[in-house]
Amino acid sequence: ELLTNEGEPISFAVTGLWDENGEAITATPHAMMKFKMRLPVKCSALSILRRIK
Repeated sequence: ELLTNEGEPISFAVTGLWDENGEAITATPHAMMKFKMRLPVKCSALSILRRIK
């Protein structure tokens, strides 16, 4: 889920994930790991991602 200050939480599936060097990855095993991912909408810098089980 993507939590922003602009409305309701947005549920989405991850379709692309890359490490800070641009290499495709399948997981982010470290809490402070830098990564990039595709999001369904533009979001502000203080938005939060949370995993739904």
